[in-house]
Amino acid sequence: MGFSDEDLKEGHRKRLRERYYRSDLKSFKDYEVLELLLTYAIPRIDVKPLAKQLLIRFGSLRKVLDAAPFELLSIPGMGPSSVGLFRLFKDTCSRYLEESIRTGNMLDNMDKLSDFLRMKIGGSYREQFVALYLDTHNHLIAFHLFPGTVNRNNVPLREIVSQCLRCEASNLIVAHNHPSGSLEPSREDILFSCKLKMLLKTLEITLQDHLIIAGNRCHSIMPLVEMAEKSNTGMYEPDI
Repeated sequence: MGFSDEDLKEGHRKRLRERYYRSDLKSFKDYEVLELLLTYAIPRIDVKPLAKQLLIRFGSLRKVLDAAPFELLSIPGMGPSSVGLFRLFKDTCSRYLEESIRTGNMLDNMDKLSDFLRMKIGGSYREQFVALYLDTHNHLIAFHLFPGTVNRNNVPLREIVSQCLRCEASNLIVAHNHPSGSLEPSREDILFSCKLKMLLKTLEITLQDHLIIAGNRCHSIMPLVEMAEKSNTGMYEPDI
């Protein structure tokens, strides 16, 4: 008695899952990771071709998971269940990393903070701005995500300061992503930081850092902000 196509496909899925249970993802290729995820959203069909097609279209596992829903839905075979699963997987990872930065001195956990920010905004195709409000011991009180436009952020200084006062924050870390992939800060990035730092100082709040996130990379622009302050190129009256 032969095996049907259905039996063979189900057998492959079972072996793929058992292999994961035995060895985690260490021995998995990127397309196999996507294939494994897709088996939980798409029943009864061979999802290996779809997994490979996603990698061809977006270029990497990270870029597949960072892709916007409308981009994923443009791939034949991808439906709401699959897109929803990918989004849930990424949001779960983000929540996991968020918990890791909520304990201890934030300035002693910059690697964990970088991981969180890369997951949160690193793959966004639009520029986004994150403010992290800290207490006197640099423990995280809260964070707020401000949406931006494609090539610039439109974050009002007034809103950041208001949030600091509402949280009774003593310190602040801000970050924004560059969808272009460049870590180079713009003049506007440095000017914004100078204004924000000067304004916060009048309220006895310290701007501890301003980070640029580009894909899986993270870079502080505070040395450039301090240089601008010393040369007076960034010293303007804050407009809120």
